[in-house]
Amino acid sequence: MMYSFKFGREAMEFRLPPGISTVDVTPRSMMPIPNLRAALHETLKDPMGRPPLDTLARKVSSAMIVVEDSGYYTAYPQWLPELLNFLNQAGISDENISLYVASGLKNPPDKYLRAEYYSAEVCDRVQFIEHEAGMDGCFSKNGRTDYGTILRMDDRVRDAELVILTGGIKLHPFCGFTGSHGRLIPGCCSSDTTFSNQSHLWDARAADRHPRACSGSLIMNPVSEDMLEAHSLFSPDFSINVVVNDDGEIVWMQGGDAGYALRYGAKFIEDHNRVEMRPVDIAIINAGGYPNDSSLYRAFASLDHASAVLKPGASVFWIARCQGGEGHQEFSDMAELSVDAIREIVGRRPTFAGATALLLKQYCERYRIHLVSELDPEQVLPWGMTPHEDLGRALSLGLPPHAEQLDWLVASNSSNMLLRAPVGVGA
Repeated sequence: MMYSFKFGREAMEFRLPPGISTVDVTPRSMMPIPNLRAALHETLKDPMGRPPLDTLARKVSSAMIVVEDSGYYTAYPQWLPELLNFLNQAGISDENISLYVASGLKNPPDKYLRAEYYSAEVCDRVQFIEHEAGMDGCFSKNGRTDYGTILRMDDRVRDAELVILTGGIKLHPFCGFTGSHGRLIPGCCSSDTTFSNQSHLWDARAADRHPRACSGSLIMNPVSEDMLEAHSLFSPDFSINVVVNDDGEIVWMQGGDAGYALRYGAKFIEDHNRVEMRPVDIAIINAGGYPNDSSLYRAFASLDHASAVLKPGASVFWIARCQGGEGHQEFSDMAELSVDAIREIVGRRPTFAGATALLLKQYCERYRIHLVSELDPEQVLPWGMTPHEDLGRALSLGLPPHAEQLDWLVASNSSNMLLRAPVGVGA
């Protein structure tokens, strides 16, 4: 059988050796919304838990749309221009609409990536405002969550007449699911607020990741619950959430309250992308192409999801282009450190980057990981992985003896799959 996996913006094709029997895992078919414009107008006029957006817009003279940076694909070109048209019809002109790029601790996309990510039309029509987490004097306290996180919001967002949060709901290794609630933390808050929120991923007693701070988990997930409490403290006027399939098409959309939308969107993803299967000895997993595999840090989710169905000592062939390098600087700085050294650092100051480095090191000790990427081997080897330029060579060198008799998994996009072993069956 011929396989074709996304590799950055291109494709990688391969065949498996003869005699191999595999469990092939792909998301259930998610059909695109047939009339996206009609669906957008419907959810804006009949939202969940909020007044209709046109009613809100007619009471003000300006609006701020808070958007994701380019780390996740949210199909903005397909619906953001029509959102501007809707606000125009409600009386707010383009000159009075701004897009706030909620990039959190990361650098915002440059002007060329903006045109690709938000559409050239949107870039021509409205003003962009960039978030800077380190700016002095631009953040004000907006309350404290029950988890102790002080929400310090960018004053430009806090003072806007009409705030519309937007986001794509996807699986996330620590907060369970992304969504428009993530535009507040880490999107447009101060760095100390972000670090306080991320600290909840750590279980100090176990000296490890909190058991509920993982993909697919919202209930009793301290990171996610803290983010949603912060959302309630600020109480934005409106939110729009979407779910995008592997082909970049919008398959689900909901306007209104971010908390309601998150729960419904998360259930939609779980219904389509959760797969229970017995643990395997050999796994070929793919990060799903750009932007999921833009860096090693971004691609980590695909390995994290697969870990739930790997037997101890399993051989993993991990396909992720990583054309942007290792990614997050804090993450890459830990490549040379031992598991114990990273655990000590993360225990003192838990962050997503540090926890990702720790988990990757642990997985590399637990499994035999062969990374097929464009990374320099000198960037791969310190993590404990074997670097390869193509999958064929990786398989020829890395398959264990009698591989045809072992249990295989082939996952076309494990970044977007919630893989689980059946209850009572441990990996």
